[in-house]
Amino acid sequence: MLKELDTKTFEITPSPSGTGADVIGLDLSKPVDDRTFKRLSDAFNEYSVLAYRDQKLSPEQQIAFSRRWGKLQVNVRSDFNKPGYPDLYVVSNIIENGKPIGSQDAGRYWHTDLCYLPKPTKCSLLYAHELPGPGLGDTMFASNIKAYEQLPASKARRRRIAIATCSTAKRLNSGFARN
Repeated sequence: MLKELDTKTFEITPSPSGTGADVIGLDLSKPVDDRTFKRLSDAFNEYSVLAYRDQKLSPEQQIAFSRRWGKLQVNVRSDFNKPGYPDLYVVSNIIENGKPIGSQDAGRYWHTDLCYLPKPTKCSLLYAHELPGPGLGDTMFASNIKAYEQLPASKARRRRIAIATCSTAKRLNSGFARN
């Protein structure tokens, strides 16, 4: 269990739900060494979601930490990539000068980020500059791994041969949920 690891530099506190954990006391504005990243990677593999609270990151620092997790994927909807930083996609409900500063419909419906790629990315890293109050834009997470582990054996066997097709074609071509 990860809770037994040395926690001298930072703590990893699991969520009571079993999905997700808080990483407390780690400053991501500084480079993350290999030993620290191994702990984070192990925690991600166990809990599926990690929350790093109270961070102050420049775009360069966010990108550097994100690259530790693998190759970055530029979002197909590049209209809201951060100017000068195509690896960063802006999600926001803020309107300035009559125009949204970020995608307003990202996450409006349940989805898995970039699942339509031939080899989807390992994870998405979200960096919140502002958070709405409770119930006003809550982001929720689910673990496919935990859901699969809780299936009865007969259903789990049937799911091993299931195939899914993920596509953005309908959404992007039809104007569905576009800003």
